Amino acid sequence: MVDAYDPNHYGGTGKKTDWNVAAAIARRVPRLLLAGGLTTDNVAAAVRTVRPWGVDVSSGVELSPWPQGSRRHTRLHHRRQRSYPVKVMSFNVRFPNDADGPNAWRFRRDVAIDLLRRQQPDFFGVQEAVHSQVNYILEHLPEYAFVGVGREDGVSDGEYSAIFYRTDAFNCLRSDTFWLSEDPTAVGVLGWDANNVRVCTWGEFADGDGRRFFVFNTHLDHRGKMAQAEGTKLILRRMDVAADQPVILTGDFNCLPDSPPYQILVDAGLADARTISSTPPTGPEWTFHGYRPPGSATIDYIFVRNVAAVQSFHTLDDHRGARYPSDHLPVLAEIVL
Repeated sequence: MVDAYDPNHYGGTGKKTDWNVAAAIARRVPRLLLAGGLTTDNVAAAVRTVRPWGVDVSSGVELSPWPQGSRRHTRLHHRRQRSYPVKVMSFNVRFPNDADGPNAWRFRRDVAIDLLRRQQPDFFGVQEAVHSQVNYILEHLPEYAFVGVGREDGVSDGEYSAIFYRTDAFNCLRSDTFWLSEDPTAVGVLGWDANNVRVCTWGEFADGDGRRFFVFNTHLDHRGKMAQAEGTKLILRRMDVAADQPVILTGDFNCLPDSPPYQILVDAGLADARTISSTPPTGPEWTFHGYRPPGSATIDYIFVRNVAAVQSFHTLDDHRGARYPSDHLPVLAEIVL
């Protein structure tokens, strides 16, 4: 068996390398494995053929085995720096509520999973998901991990504003959840005039090329106007952690494009991914329908800052007959960092 941290097998420089990366690469080059199975030599050959360097787990940076300045190192460096889109989704999954009748979670959960499988987002921020829903998603989509906590106790009670991400392509370097209130560290506390406890979860991520970026996900209150505005300002202050790195903000903002929270974000330098997409947005212009489409309100957004481009934006109206995955339509953007 290959030692997951043996630089001799991965062309590294002695730093830790990630076995998950090696396994993912090996799966993508089956022709190298057919003859001899999953052996040390075959895995090493597979990794060196497709990605001939290690990955420093602490930073997410890939490690070239060739001397800096050499022709091979330079060619690989330029290849690694090529831009490519990251698929990001915001998805209010609607909490399990038996009062929804035929639209209760147990009847639509597989529709939601099918949608996620078809779209294969690199990241998706969920709103209203409770612990059992988070576990159901993980059980059926094991290629993802998540960051986030329940809003009531900071562990697993209450709704999450979790961020799911593909573990075969991204490392989470750090993450946190804060409460949208006068004291962001106080767990389970109402903020301002909010009707419900609200949180924001963020994570710093790195791709295989070592590019770092931040993803934030939130769910603003549906009634408190002060809570909406002040919560938005708090999120912006917390974005200082990203400095000049790319930032993606997903969420159900419970407000229209002409509302104060939307304008606060735009005035602070964030852009609505829909409005700056290089290609015309697809799908309905509304996102909330309450299981009675067509809807009339756009309240779900993806905002970006310090990114190279937004290649596309889609409002997804996937459904199975009359059954929708949620009372909100997910929104999806392809973002070049």
